[in-house]
Order: sequence, then structure tokens, then C-alpha cells
Amino acid sequence: MAAWCRVAHRVHHAITAARPGTGERVTALLAVLDVGGQALGELDDVLARARQAAQGDPALQAQAEARERLVELLAVAEHSGDTEDLEQILRTLAEVSARSGPAAKAVEWSERVISLCTAAGLSLGPAWFSASVAQAAGGSFRQARAYARQGLATSRDEQDALFVSRNLFALGVAQRIGGDPRAAVGSLRELGRLETARQVGDPRVLPWQPELAEALATDGAPDDGTRVLDELLEKCHDPQMLSGGLGAAATRARALCAAHRGETDTAVALLGEAAARFAALGLVLDHGRTLVSLGRLERRRRRPAAARSAWQEARTLFHDAHARPWLHLVEDLLNRLHGAARDTAAGTAAAVGELTEAERRLADLVAEGASNREAAARLFLSVKTVEAMLSRIYRKLGIRSRTQLARALPSTGTPPPPRHGS
Repeated sequence: MAAWCRVAHRVHHAITAARPGTGERVTALLAVLDVGGQALGELDDVLARARQAAQGDPALQAQAEARERLVELLAVAEHSGDTEDLEQILRTLAEVSARSGPAAKAVEWSERVISLCTAAGLSLGPAWFSASVAQAAGGSFRQARAYARQGLATSRDEQDALFVSRNLFALGVAQRIGGDPRAAVGSLRELGRLETARQVGDPRVLPWQPELAEALATDGAPDDGTRVLDELLEKCHDPQMLSGGLGAAATRARALCAAHRGETDTAVALLGEAAARFAALGLVLDHGRTLVSLGRLERRRRRPAAARSAWQEARTLFHDAHARPWLHLVEDLLNRLHGAARDTAAGTAAAVGELTEAERRLADLVAEGASNREAAARLFLSVKTVEAMLSRIYRKLGIRSRTQLARALPSTGTPPPPRHGS
């Protein structure tokens, strides 16, 4: 029997056997699920292993199963009144849902954690971390940064090294996706120094290296980003470490480093691979985020149709996952792409009006499919003169090909000039 099947039976046993009204179920189930109190990278791997083990067994539906069990735990903890158990479950629910949806629920659960910890006098460092992660997925990037800063200050005051690291991670991610890669580099480099000092051996505990590599690439240092990823690869002696979310994130980061070095074909291929891996892991937000990066790269390659396709797919993912800030971001990208296309069309139309009469006659002939030699014959010009005029037309219209020329010229309804000798 698959490992996750045995886990599922243990979960079921813990639910049915534990005495109602106590925290026993909560403690047992958190231990069995192996998710309580863990960081994002570990949660990814737990859910990925569950998903793989559940293939062929529709009763398990791994990620939904994990959430369902956590929701059951939530009901038990609410009934038992154990505040610390309730806080731990709510934080875990918020962090899991921030990666795979529904992101709006992640925000709701994280806000409950803040209220609970404030009322009970519990440390707010962990609560602010979960809230930052949730806000980056389903609330606002600005609020994600604010919560991470609050969590960082609280954890430093309490000398809680674990949540100093986690809040630095949340802050770095929020800074990068919020458009401040230089600040993100500072936060994530500080996190890296702390993790080295704490001798954290498993890079899945906090997957900061791919985020740092992306921030470095965006800040104009893609080679430094690649070195960070190479160092990560050296640490992962067990290939299993890179089989889950960490490996997919590293692939996406390597793609962005390649893109900022101008290696666009490599970058597109790596982004496609990363998107497929995130999709297979059920990490909806990361899948959509990768498609956002792919669309931006395609737009830079002057392939608006490919950019639009990637962003439309991302929009569907974000909509279904209730990932509000990402949905707003991708809708803005699509609107700007549409506006750019509209402005380009208007500019081309204006430029057409600036063509001389001779240039316009040549443009019409070429747009209708005439070769340079045919156009020269029909206009009583030399082929070299036609070639020079055509180059001026392309330059004036900001285009590069005969196909683009045909699209740029509105139909006049006037017949073309007669062929020479007809």
C-alpha cells in the first residue's frame, strides 16, 4: 500500500479514536500530516508526495485531502478550546491555501490567527508571517510587505531566530513581486547569512535561493543569480530535494537569469518546464506566476499573441484561486498589451498618411502580393529604386515585413495601376 494510503488510515484512526473534547486529535493529526509548523518548501513536498501517491486512488485526492483534514482539525480545536492548537492549524491552513488556493480563504484564516494571538497574548511573529504569505497570494502586495516587516520586528524583539528567518523570506518575496528587487536582494541575502549561521541543511525548509536568484536577475545581476542556483544544486545531494516545489522554483529562476542575459529561447523553454512542474504539483499560484513571467518575456520578444495567451491562462488560474493581487496584475498587463496594440495601429494609420503618393502606390502593390520586380515593372521604376522606396516605407511605418505591410494598409477600394504593357 502506498505510503500516503497508510497515512490516510492513520489520520482516520486518529480522528475516530481520539477522545472528543481534548487536544489529542489535534496533536496526533498534525504529527501524522507532517505539516504543522513547517515552512513553505516542506509543505510543498508533503503535498507533492501525497499527490503522487494518490494517483490511481480517487478516494485520496491528495491536496484536497490535506485541506479537508486540516479543516477537520480546525473544528476539533475550536471545540476543545485549545488556543495554541487552533493557532497552529489556522496558520497551516493559511500557508497551504496561499500556495494552492483558495487564496481568499488564506487571507481569512490568517486574519483569524492575528486576532486569536492578540487576544490570547501569544507571539505575533508567526502570525505576521502567515498573514504576509496569505496577503501576497490573496490580499495585496503592499499589505504583505507591511505584515512581514511587523513579523520581522516582533521576532527580532523576541529573539526568535526561526521566525526572523521566515519573516525575512516573506518580506523578500513581497518586495520582489511588488517591484523592488534591490530591497528583495537585501532581505534574502540577510536570510541566507542567518540560515548559514543556524546551519540549516535542508534548503526546502525556506526556499530562499530561487527567490534571491530571481531578484538578482531582475536587478541586473543574472550571473550572480545563476551562481546562487549553482550553490543550491551543490547542496542538494539527494535528487529528491529538487523533485518538488524547490526544483520547479529553481527552474523558473534559472529561466529568468537566462532571459536577462538575452538567452530568450532557453528562457522560454525553462519557463515552460517550470509551469508544467508547478501544474503537476498543484501549486496554482506558482503556476500562474510562472506564466506571468513567460508572458513578459514573450512581449519583450515582440510576440504579443504568445504573451496574451500566457497571461490569459494565468488570469484563469488566478481567478479560480481567488488570488486578487495577481488577478489585478495580470489584468493590467493584458489591458496594457491591448492598449499598446491599439496605439500601434493608430500610429501606423497616421504614418500611412505621411507616405508620398509614389510610396503609397508601391505599398499598395506590395501589400497585394506583387514582388519587387513586378512592382518595378508596373510603376516604370528600376528594381533598386523599388527596394530603396520599400525600405523607406517600412521605416516610416515601423514594420519589418510584407505581411505587416498588408495589415497596416487600409483598403482604399481603388484599383491598382495597370501592368506595364497591358
